[in-house]
Amino acid sequence: MSLKEKLKAKRCPEKIIEADGDQFLVIGLSRLQRSVVMAQVRGPDGRTTDPDKLEKLFLCECVRDPETRERVIEAIDINEWDDVPASIVARLVAAIADVNQLDEEDRGVEKK
Repeated sequence: MSLKEKLKAKRCPEKIIEADGDQFLVIGLSRLQRSVVMAQVRGPDGRTTDPDKLEKLFLCECVRDPETRERVIEAIDINEWDDVPASIVARLVAAIADVNQLDEEDRGVEKK
């Protein structure tokens, strides 16, 4: 198998996160999937224009049921994430940032 074939056969990273007695599967995205999510909140200068929306888009895309792999909350219902306890969201967002290699600049977080 060539190096190219090996590279294309790689799977995106995943993590199981336990929060408040429940398990969630957090999946990494492909380069294309990540770009599609990021493009929804990027301004003409390439900077993230709405960090809150970006966080919720990644939550919709990456947080799955570990048994069925179905999204926990669909993107059409993006604002439902506002009702989830912040302690759970924070753990999920940290896992999303890890498996998708998102840094503070990607997420629109102001550097101090």
